[in-house]
Amino acid sequence: EEDVSSALLFIIGEVVFGGRVESDWDRRMINACIELFFANDIQERQLDFLPPLQLPETNSMNTFNDIVNLMPWTDNAEKFGLSMGADYVLKSEQTQLFLQNFSMLSLGDMNSNTTIPAPNVLKREDVVLSKIHDVLAKLDVLRNLLKTTTVQEPQKQDKLIGRRRMSVESIPTNANRIKFQVSLGSQKSVASQPLLSFLYQEAALIQHIISLVQLNLKDLMSWLSVNTYVTSDPLAQVLNCILESAVPSSWSQVSWSASSLAVWITSLQQRHDQLDRWITAGKLKSYWIGGFNNPQGFVASLRLEISKKRGWVLEHVMLMTEISAKENEAFSHDGVILHGNFIEGAAWSYREGRLADNARKELITDFPKILLYFHSPTIPIPESSLPSVLYPVQPWESRKDGYYFCPVYSNRKRSASSFLWAMPLRSEEQVLKWILRG
Repeated sequence: EEDVSSALLFIIGEVVFGGRVESDWDRRMINACIELFFANDIQERQLDFLPPLQLPETNSMNTFNDIVNLMPWTDNAEKFGLSMGADYVLKSEQTQLFLQNFSMLSLGDMNSNTTIPAPNVLKREDVVLSKIHDVLAKLDVLRNLLKTTTVQEPQKQDKLIGRRRMSVESIPTNANRIKFQVSLGSQKSVASQPLLSFLYQEAALIQHIISLVQLNLKDLMSWLSVNTYVTSDPLAQVLNCILESAVPSSWSQVSWSASSLAVWITSLQQRHDQLDRWITAGKLKSYWIGGFNNPQGFVASLRLEISKKRGWVLEHVMLMTEISAKENEAFSHDGVILHGNFIEGAAWSYREGRLADNARKELITDFPKILLYFHSPTIPIPESSLPSVLYPVQPWESRKDGYYFCPVYSNRKRSASSFLWAMPLRSEEQVLKWILRG
């Protein structure tokens, strides 16, 4: 009977549903739901994990139909063991989308000839021009990162290790990739340092994005100064997005996603500031990994640089993490401190150092700083660091007593391109609970 049950769970989880899911971590969540609802002891448990639902003590089909008809049309997320915060966020996003569409209809009627304009109401063009001037003013104060060619060696602020100049090629209309030309100076030591190569790639991308935004906004501003309506499709798309406070697709395709234009501009400023400090001051005390366009490249560059420094075999190097680490520990491990982290569907208890329930209607909570470093299997691992061994780890092998292996992503959009690593988090509750939280 146990073999039949295991085979049934495998067919449902790995074939019927899991066969359509690409991510192993999403498939782990599907299997967790199946494990919860297709358990052998479901009749003995009387669905006590989903109050107030109970299995009816009858085999009558009519009784089952009557119970089903009494159920509400909209089910509560908690009845399925899911987080109520996720349902709250979904409804909030739907409400924001409705308000954005309604606002767009209102702005579209501003210049209608069939209505009498109300006093002190801005015209459609005035609204757009005001936002354009505001965005351009924020971008004009951002320094050109590519004009700063001198980078100081990490931990040796008085020694220059090389110069590297990068110039972005002319921006194609529908470019999906960033092409840039690199010219090295007389000292070529920078080329042998993966982290500095990664830094300049990020700087070139930021400058490309800034140039693209400035070009589009200036063209749109010039067009509106002599024309009432915009007939160019690319400019019309930018115009509509500015009215909706959304990010134009031509910008997001070469950058990152954001909930609104204001959030996107703020993120651009923060990303530029981090790269600017890295270029001018050398190695930072901590990094915001979510502020990189290619966070996987940052981890790979760090892994390569440490492996070359210590003479390790790259294929055997293991990624390791520690929570709430101090800044001086990063230098002792040749690692980096990561800040700006958050956790979704749970919270972190700073006092007890473990996972805890998040507050109601609070889906996202702050997470402590993380020490990221690498270790060679040829060197014994301290017993206190054993739970931190993360590479390699598979979702189906990620159940360890007292620990929940949490997938780490560079942004809220979970995909293979945004996945970074799996991180063990101490927990005193069943792993199934946190998997169902997503």
